[in-house]
Amino acid sequence: MKAIFLSILLFFSFTESQSTIVKNKYSKIEIIPEKILKKNGYYLFGIKLLLNEGWKTYWKNPGEAGASISANWVDNSGILETEILFPFPKKYLDHGVTTIGYDKKVVFPVLIKLEPEQKKINKELVINYLICKEICIPLTEKLNVNFSIDDSSAIKFDDQISQYLKKIPKIDSGIFQIDEIIKVNEKKIQILFKFGDYFRNNYEMFSFSKDSNSRLELVQTHERLSAFIDFDENINEIKTPILISISDGKNLEEIQINKEDIKTKSSLIYFLLLAFIGGLILNFMPCVLPVLSLKLYSLVKISESQANNIRKYSFASFLGIIFSFILLSLIIILFKVIGTDLGWGFQFQNFGFLLVVSCIIFIFCINLLGFFEILLPSTLSNKLTSFASEQSFRSYFLSGVFSTLMATPCSAPFLGTAIGFSITSSYQNIILIFIFISFGFALPYIISSVRPSLVSILPKPGKWMENFKLILGLILLITFGWFLSLMNFNAFTIITLTSIILLYFILLKRNQFSIITSVVCLTIISYFLIPSSKDSLVWQKFDETLLNKQIENGDLILLDFTASWCVTCQVNKITTLDSKKLKDFIIQNNVKIMRGDWSKRDKDILEFISKYGRFGIPVNIVFGPRDGKGVILPEILSKDIVINQLNLIK
Repeated sequence: MKAIFLSILLFFSFTESQSTIVKNKYSKIEIIPEKILKKNGYYLFGIKLLLNEGWKTYWKNPGEAGASISANWVDNSGILETEILFPFPKKYLDHGVTTIGYDKKVVFPVLIKLEPEQKKINKELVINYLICKEICIPLTEKLNVNFSIDDSSAIKFDDQISQYLKKIPKIDSGIFQIDEIIKVNEKKIQILFKFGDYFRNNYEMFSFSKDSNSRLELVQTHERLSAFIDFDENINEIKTPILISISDGKNLEEIQINKEDIKTKSSLIYFLLLAFIGGLILNFMPCVLPVLSLKLYSLVKISESQANNIRKYSFASFLGIIFSFILLSLIIILFKVIGTDLGWGFQFQNFGFLLVVSCIIFIFCINLLGFFEILLPSTLSNKLTSFASEQSFRSYFLSGVFSTLMATPCSAPFLGTAIGFSITSSYQNIILIFIFISFGFALPYIISSVRPSLVSILPKPGKWMENFKLILGLILLITFGWFLSLMNFNAFTIITLTSIILLYFILLKRNQFSIITSVVCLTIISYFLIPSSKDSLVWQKFDETLLNKQIENGDLILLDFTASWCVTCQVNKITTLDSKKLKDFIIQNNVKIMRGDWSKRDKDILEFISKYGRFGIPVNIVFGPRDGKGVILPEILSKDIVINQLNLIK
């Protein structure tokens, strides 16, 4: 694009003048004020540019197209330094091209340093600038700078210059504190700001380097602010400081980043910590409940056994978890090598995987409900019972593998950031991040392996175990119904099959408890499968081209990436996205709502969310007139979080 703008020079001539004010059919440019002002040993004047409606000019980093303003003296004798200061700009999106600059009016303060004996300036300043609307026009104007130096009277600044001096970011003022700067690859860095409540402010951020063109993507979440910067050149070739201009709507700052500040190894510690915490939180997510429930039932039965058995079985579960996470990391690496990207939870997009896991869950379910001894021949019944409830090193190892596979539909806080970093990093980091996730996930088993005596806090075996066993069976039956729905079985088929199983279960047990628990189980399955009769909003299907048009129009947009297998996504729908409060807000404020369904593998969705450092769902992003880049919402939503953020950017 920049080559196009340069080629325009062949078609447009420039105007020349020798005054302090120049007008043309597109703009007006002048030197202000009438006398030069002194600031910190430098003399200060301004280049004032007025643009006709719809025209704009550019910041020092113009973006994907354009060219910034420049000024050169015809005769620079007596002038030691000249520097144009750039007020904080705006971002524009025109026909899919992102540019950075100004419209209507802008004043560029100019600092000059003179020879000590210099008492007067009467020189010509050549100003080159580019203005664009439907077309772009490069202009060159020659203006007179004619000032007498009067140090005694050069104290009060011109009001116009003072107004724009306030828009100049303060250099390294310490308002915005960087936690770490990470080298993602040879041409890309990530800037991590210190933890804080970044959700309530509307941030803008731009990057500039004299040595390379750069593109900055801001990632704003509830608790973390970060930015990815892509350079055209290798980072090692960048000799001058990288400048980051940042605003929160009140404060302005320019942060200088030197090449020495960019780290590659120490940053890994931060992501390893996030991975460990995210893995630990996975234990408390509903996806893992069926498997953990079975193991809890098993541990209760062996709680009075020898400590060696508890230690052995816990260690086996730990190994199963480690093995499966390493296997997942190797699969992701393999697909990266062959040029295919995979996201977190990719196995749930595979019908074969869903079918195998459904069969395993069904076997566990009917065993806990007591069907084996009734329905099947004794030989087959004994084999299935042994498979479903075996107390062995192998069974606990497989339970670790199974729990890992079941955990991926649930997203934990911190986990998306860690996985995002790993997938965009080296192969070694992918494996290392996944290992630390497994350590966090397996922590309960590690603890019970080291301290088997802690198992004694579990309830002692008794009559209650029979009812607990039945409850576990019904939980697995609900899970089985959920897996059938993921394989696109219709609601009628799932509910009918469930009803038959429950009816036989009631006849088998013939007690009040079996009737009550069966009714509860069937109610839960029906609630999630039968379509709601409530008025529902119509979500647009995710279309990046349409999204960009809506952003360009300044629309208020809520973008939701979800999947039928993502439990956290479904919780967000029930508690927030389908709530009456949010629906009313969407209607009243004409919010455009768009949804991307990742139930089946979709390359476009994965590519889009990866731009925001995410490789798994849920991902919820809001756009508005005050933030066309998009603000990422927390993985676990609430009505107030979504509404407050939409209000901030509308």
